[in-house]
Amino acid sequence: MRHMTNCVSTWLALCEKTVCIISLIVMLGAVSYSVIVRNLGLFLPDATELALAALVPLTFVGCSLLVHLGEHIVIDLHLLIKDKRIIGFLRKIATVCTLVFGVLYIYYSSLLLRAMWNSQERWLDLGILIYIPAIFYFVGMVGVVVHSLALLVRRPE
Repeated sequence: MRHMTNCVSTWLALCEKTVCIISLIVMLGAVSYSVIVRNLGLFLPDATELALAALVPLTFVGCSLLVHLGEHIVIDLHLLIKDKRIIGFLRKIATVCTLVFGVLYIYYSSLLLRAMWNSQERWLDLGILIYIPAIFYFVGMVGVVVHSLALLVRRPE
C-alpha cells in the first residue's frame, strides 16, 4: 500500500510539474505578446486573458505540488523543538489539516465547476470558456488530498 501510494504521488507530482511549466510558458508568452501588441499599436486581440487563465493551473496545481514537496506549510519549529517525536506529531497534525482543507475545497470547487459548466460563459476577448480554468481548481484540490494521504502513509510515526 505504501509503495503504491508513493508511486501515485510521485507520478502525480511529475504531471503537476509539467502543468506548472506549461502555465508559466503560456503566461510569459501571453504577457510578452500583449506588451508587443500594445507598444507597436497593432490591431490584434489582447492575450491578457490567456495569461490570467494560465494563472489558475499554476496556483492550484502548484499548491498540490507544494504539498507533495512538503513546502506548503513551513514552520521553523524544528529549530526550537529538538524532540523528533513532537516534530513528527506536529507534521502529522499539519498534514491532517491539509487533508481536511483539500476535501472541503474539492466540494467547493465541484460546486463552482458545475455552475460554470452550466452557464457556458466565456471570457470577453478570446472567448475562453470559464469552466476550463476552473477544472484546474478541482484537479489541484484532488492532488492536495492524494499527496496528503501519501504523506500520512509515508510517515507512520
